[in-house]
Amino acid sequence: MKNFSVHREKIREIVLCVTILLKIFFSIYFLKNFWKMFAFSIICDKIMPVYFLFSPLIIFILN
Repeated sequence: MKNFSVHREKIREIVLCVTILLKIFFSIYFLKNFWKMFAFSIICDKIMPVYFLFSPLIIFILN
């Protein structure tokens, strides 16, 4: 059970890092157009819980 918890934490960290990198990339890309950057940020914040919802399934497949 401890091993399962460690994998789940690692996957959450990876997903969080990827999302932050995507936000930074698109913030720079849409720097001239504030509304697109703002909309992307809202979409990312709404999609993030979906990643966490599916992370146990990913862990199950990896094991």
